[in-house]
Amino acid sequence: MVQDLVFNGTNWQGVVGGIPAGNNLTFTANAYDSLGNIIYTGQATGIQITGGGAAIAVAMTLQQVAAPVPLTIEAPIIDAMTASAAIVAPSKKCDRPRPKRGRYHYVSLDSNRRKFQ
Repeated sequence: MVQDLVFNGTNWQGVVGGIPAGNNLTFTANAYDSLGNIIYTGQATGIQITGGGAAIAVAMTLQQVAAPVPLTIEAPIIDAMTASAAIVAPSKKCDRPRPKRGRYHYVSLDSNRRKFQ
């Protein structure tokens, strides 16, 4: 017997009717991708169905068939550090490397650390 499931909130559900009474039954569920390949599967075994049409619930957890591709995220390796003094004394000039266009840029700071260009 084959039954499509419907997504309901947080899980998939379906009703399969007409199952004959029996002991030690096995239910199998498969989830397929768009190409028809099984990507998840699960089973519930040892299920008993008695006569009289009483409904029973069978819950299954499906597991991924193929192992997921392992992550290759690694912490960065720091192999060099650079430090420099970035303090300019008051009333002193600070020249930086020549920009691709334009002239040198000078910044002067007064005793209150205000910039003058």
